[in-house]
Amino acid sequence: MDSEAFKFMGSLRGQYIMAEVMTRGIAAMESVPDNQREVSNIADAQYILDGVFPLGKEMVRGITIAGVDMVPEHIRTAFDRRRKQ
Repeated sequence: MDSEAFKFMGSLRGQYIMAEVMTRGIAAMESVPDNQREVSNIADAQYILDGVFPLGKEMVRGITIAGVDMVPEHIRTAFDRRRKQ
């Protein structure tokens, strides 16, 4: 394993990237038809996102540039849906 990659993953930028990847991945997994959805995988991914990348998750949730929300609507919708659970 690359120790520099792990070091980067712990940085603010790394936290943001990993949270974005996890958020998009979870949204994609949730979009699968019910009979094909791996509910336990979604739950485990959410557990990792919440427990390992909480700062990045909040960064993904709240990213704005000059007052314009930069988080795509489908990501925000999936994130909000999971927050309410």
